[in-house]
Amino acid sequence: MSRVIQFCSSCSNEICEQHSTLWRLCPHGIVMPPPDRSAEFGAYLQERIADVMTEGTMCRPPCCATSGGIKDDACTHIRCAVHGYWCYFCEKMCFQGHNDNWQTNKSRCPLWLQEHPECNGSPAVALAKFHRLRTIRLLHELRHNDAWPRDIFDYHYRRMPEELVTIRIDDRTKIRPITLEELNSYQTLARRVEYAMP
Repeated sequence: MSRVIQFCSSCSNEICEQHSTLWRLCPHGIVMPPPDRSAEFGAYLQERIADVMTEGTMCRPPCCATSGGIKDDACTHIRCAVHGYWCYFCEKMCFQGHNDNWQTNKSRCPLWLQEHPECNGSPAVALAKFHRLRTIRLLHELRHNDAWPRDIFDYHYRRMPEELVTIRIDDRTKIRPITLEELNSYQTLARRVEYAMP
């Protein structure tokens, strides 16, 4: 059974995600440790971070539950046998003009990952950079979750083994660990540029 308890950022009361009630009144009765420096909460947060690290290295089609897996060297359009083309960059269905003027329109996506200024390089390097940026964005969102203060996230993140915050694209490609400084700078970069970010 998945965890359904969140914490109120103001009073630290445990709230059921599904029913928005105090957990003791909730039929789930599942308790998460409070957001603190305890080993128990650290283990919970480490599990969430590991999920984000995995999610950051693959994209899923929006039309069905199958995993999109890792992209090849081709363009960002991927064909779903049932529902048509979807975009590996934004994980949405492609539409006419999906890639038009992407350099100046944040709602559009590049046709080739290596065209993106933050992902430039060979197709393999561009793919690795794309997944690194995607993972940094997902970690940034997790870090800014209202369920725990940022300093609690930072405390546990600093204590995580390096291999758990290192992206692996495949068996051969290992990219340096993601630092808290990168999580801090992602939002600034995303605001500064005119093009869509992973």
